Amino acid sequence: MKKILSLVLCLMFCVLALAGCGGLKEDEKGANVYMFLSAYPHSLDPAIIQHNSDVDQILSLIFEPLTRIDEDGKVQPALATEWYSQYDEIYQVHKMYFVLKNTAWSDNRAVSADDVVYAWSRILSPETDSPYASLLSGIKGARMVKSGVGTIDDLGLAAVNSTLLEVTFEYDYNSELFAEQVANVHLSPCREDVVTRVGAAWASDAADMVCNGPFRVQSMDMPEEKNDDSECKLVLERNSCYLREADDELDEFVTPYRITCYYNEGQYKYYEGEGGNTQGVFQASRFMNGDIYYLSYFEPQTYQYFKGEDEIE
Repeated sequence: MKKILSLVLCLMFCVLALAGCGGLKEDEKGANVYMFLSAYPHSLDPAIIQHNSDVDQILSLIFEPLTRIDEDGKVQPALATEWYSQYDEIYQVHKMYFVLKNTAWSDNRAVSADDVVYAWSRILSPETDSPYASLLSGIKGARMVKSGVGTIDDLGLAAVNSTLLEVTFEYDYNSELFAEQVANVHLSPCREDVVTRVGAAWASDAADMVCNGPFRVQSMDMPEEKNDDSECKLVLERNSCYLREADDELDEFVTPYRITCYYNEGQYKYYEGEGGNTQGVFQASRFMNGDIYYLSYFEPQTYQYFKGEDEIE
């Protein structure tokens, strides 16, 4: 079996059916997956954090947006089981509805349409410096709200009930395009009660963080000082409250029990010198020994070793 240097983590549920691969350990709760990522996420707030390939892969495991894009580029259901557009002849506006599945946050509170309304309203708020507001610009009142001219009450967003989201557009918006846009993990739902209670720190402390994806954040270990030699890692564990359908078993969709992401390991700090990158060399050796399953960073010297016999995606 070829080793994989770079892999889309959201497909890991299928890939990791066999636990005998390098970097996988099996215990009574399921597979433990070990990997090395280069960019530590100081915050996992999907509305705020700038796009980064490593961080986005983590976000895709702990948060679930309304839709997803499959390997063929097609829009598929995710948090929403179905969606449809409608023209309101009385008010002469174009609308779109998303029907949400029955699932729960990692603290076992049901995910509701109100959580999506809050998340998108927060992104469009002038007080939130979110780079993803343009994805929602087609919603009625979105531009006015973002510019500070309008208020959240002017937004064309409403929770008809706990599982039905209503979106009103500014004009005849392409509903297929919108269904594709909301597959962006940065538009995932967000809990107003948690953000209000904890503030900005809600997404940087595992104790406060709630997730609606197949995994939850078990721990976030970051050295207090930038040059600290302490181990730096993030641990995800299977979210037992996550179900795609009411009659499905969790194990059918989420095979690994724990995913441990290493970023900095003690004395193997990032050091660019004549011998290369110390951390990169160390992690490449772990990968070759089968101690980690996934390697997101490697230096030119390491690439030459893998070139031609290992798969790089």
